[in-house]
Amino acid sequence: MIQSTMHLFEEIHPGMFQLIQELDKSRLRNNFLVNKTEIQLALTDNYVVLFENIALRTPTHFCKLSFDVKFEVIYQQVTNEDPLGIPCALKLERDNCTEQLTFTANSPAIIETWALELEKKINQRNFHKLFKAKRKIGKGAFATVYLA
Repeated sequence: MIQSTMHLFEEIHPGMFQLIQELDKSRLRNNFLVNKTEIQLALTDNYVVLFENIALRTPTHFCKLSFDVKFEVIYQQVTNEDPLGIPCALKLERDNCTEQLTFTANSPAIIETWALELEKKINQRNFHKLFKAKRKIGKGAFATVYLA
């Protein structure tokens, strides 16, 4: 079982009808490795749902997609010509939470697909590795905006 500290993922309890209904409309469902254990993740409009036992197809944990949940794409450098490398894993974390989980996939396409869907819902960490800011074009109380 995946251990939680401040609970990036919460256990699913009987009676979580909204979550179960959303699973029927899940956008993505793929197998990943976490700590050398094969699991399955599903992405709905509001949750990332974890299946610890893939054969049973019963969800065990969920992560509500909210402002304090972030993701990062982990890259593996293959050649010196490609400094970024190929996407090999996703890391999920929650603000003020010591727990971070890294989900490794056997295909870069799976990571890319998940990243494209997650970036519509939650913030991405370390996106400065992907983009170079050219100049500041505005600043507000919440953020600074740069032309990339």
